[in-house]
Amino acid sequence: MGDSGVGGRVHPKVVQERLGHANIGITLDTYSHVTASLHARAAEQVAAVIFGGGETVGWQTVSKGPQPTAEGQRFRAPQRSGYEEMKFVAVSALSHDGLVREHNEDSLVAGPFTLCAITTLTPQTLWFPVDDPVVVAVADGLGGHPAGEEASALAVRWLAHAAANLTTEAAVRDALLACNEAVYADADRDPERLTMGTTIAGVVVTDQSVIVFNVGDSRVYRFDESGLVQLSVDDNEAPARGQIRSPILTQTLGGSWEVAPIRPHLVTQPLGDTARYLICSDGLTDAISDPAITAVLRDHDGGRAAFELWKATIAAGAPDNVTIALLNIAIREPSDSH
Repeated sequence: MGDSGVGGRVHPKVVQERLGHANIGITLDTYSHVTASLHARAAEQVAAVIFGGGETVGWQTVSKGPQPTAEGQRFRAPQRSGYEEMKFVAVSALSHDGLVREHNEDSLVAGPFTLCAITTLTPQTLWFPVDDPVVVAVADGLGGHPAGEEASALAVRWLAHAAANLTTEAAVRDALLACNEAVYADADRDPERLTMGTTIAGVVVTDQSVIVFNVGDSRVYRFDESGLVQLSVDDNEAPARGQIRSPILTQTLGGSWEVAPIRPHLVTQPLGDTARYLICSDGLTDAISDPAITAVLRDHDGGRAAFELWKATIAAGAPDNVTIALLNIAIREPSDSH
């Protein structure tokens, strides 16, 4: 199961898309392990169950949750009577081993909740009001190094604990620098973890802006009417002839025998209700192209979009772990009844 109960005020109205299973809880939970034999054809059968509708079961209440919508439409935020205009973040996420790796070394944070090195069968959606900073990030443990799953889990838990203070680029930078030191410190305590490391990429949503950050080659994209734009910066060496992207990283959290400094990439976007954000490990972007991602996001939203991206990755052979988080900003207009 995903981890819960990390630091910070736990106050989101959490809505999980009920994807064919009853699931009551407030974490990014997992239903069951998808084996490597689940290819695109089987995924079509799963989709018929997942998107058949029905009640969504969430924390404390049972209500209609966000459903996949037609092209051009956006999620509608949960209605909360007696409030002025409220901004919400909807996060639809899944994580999977892929078809080649023996286990999952990716981890994910969404608000105060983490999903660490766990494979999920279906995407799940969580809602958070933006009255405190909301952090959403993906960490990809380094292949070929020990304890990649431990490094990625440490990174997302670190950000979950720090979320309340992540109000500026400077604060996010400081948190990432401290996280880098924490990964090295944890590795030093266990010889079997020496050189463990991870990428990190994500966003912090505040009431005024979206702060985008990354170290390594996990990515953050913005998608709106103008198309798909990569906001993160790939920390890869120049590709060799015939390569699209080099697998050699120029910086990560941890990953070396001695502490190596990092220079996180940061950019701040204005907060709006028309853009969506895709945060993913390279298991997605090495398997399918940006135009293919764009086509999915034009046709689908939320959990359905996450599922279709995963399905395309499986169809392409899924050579690596793949973790996907899709983030929507939704605004509830003030009610005339109060």
